[in-house]
Amino acid sequence: MWAVVGQVVGSLAVMIAGERFFVGGVERVSESLRIPAGLIALVLTP
Repeated sequence: MWAVVGQVVGSLAVMIAGERFFVGGVERVSESLRIPAGLIALVLTP
């Protein structure tokens, strides 16, 4: 049971870190290309 809980907590931490990296990257790209961040996210996310 502890292995399952550890895997869930670990994967959640990786997802949160990845989300922060993705959002930061989208913001930097949108500023450099002068395109709304929402539009870039809609294209890249799927």
